[in-house]
Amino acid sequence: GWYLRKRRHDGGIKFDDDEETLTLKVSMSHAVRDDGTKASTKDMRSLSGGERSYTNLCLLLALGEVMSVPFRVMDEFDVYMDEAVRRAAIETIVGLARELPNRQFVIISPKELPVIPGLGTEAVRAQKMLRVQRDN
Repeated sequence: GWYLRKRRHDGGIKFDDDEETLTLKVSMSHAVRDDGTKASTKDMRSLSGGERSYTNLCLLLALGEVMSVPFRVMDEFDVYMDEAVRRAAIETIVGLARELPNRQFVIISPKELPVIPGLGTEAVRAQKMLRVQRDN
């Protein structure tokens, strides 16, 4: 839940080896019950597309840390995110890339990158691909 908590959300994973099940639980910061407590869900379909995308990104980043993979490739992870969530997601990835200089992060997105501190430095570079010219 550390990556989720960066946006004041919360979450967790429960593995049950005997039952061979995996249960995810997510609480978004804006989801509040009538009594004022945070509402949570185990059904990811109840989240918006952007919330699901951000939750998936947080899960993948956490799994990458546990597995200590040397590189992470994310293709169009931000397609369903609104600009505020997308910016927070990219800030999270850039921050992690700066903290882990021995790891590589490859992000592929059809969208323009926002201006983020640390992006464009020697440690964190952005490469914009040229548009493909097609012959008709």
